[in-house]
Amino acid sequence: MLYQLIFTSYATEALTPSVLNEIANLSRQNNMAAGISGVMLYHDGSILQVLEGEQSVVEALFAKIEKDSRHIQTMVLLRREAEVREFEGWKMGFKHIHDNGEETPLFKLTHNTLKRVIPANSSVELQTISRTYARVNGL
Repeated sequence: MLYQLIFTSYATEALTPSVLNEIANLSRQNNMAAGISGVMLYHDGSILQVLEGEQSVVEALFAKIEKDSRHIQTMVLLRREAEVREFEGWKMGFKHIHDNGEETPLFKLTHNTLKRVIPANSSVELQTISRTYARVNGL
């Protein structure tokens, strides 16, 4: 059965676009090998991440993330069995807003662009969590 875990955390220090890209690239490689899909959103130190895959694999990855010194205040928002992958083909989609308005290879995270990241046919739970994340972060 497909399993989905959604969590939020805060970065212990500001992550530069190059560090974020390194994390995303490494995550894509590791997730492809593990059969995990998902997305990570980052805004001003706030992280929202969705992981999808086999339950034991997703939970093992989350345990590793919780021990990562770059995260604090990790909080699970949702653990559930899912009917379908909401991020099919996304080994780790990643989006970042750069506070100084600089153009980066990653798009600027706003309310409208967040809508484009979260699939239109996604679960009610994911839609609610993404709207809450946007509201909390002033997007």
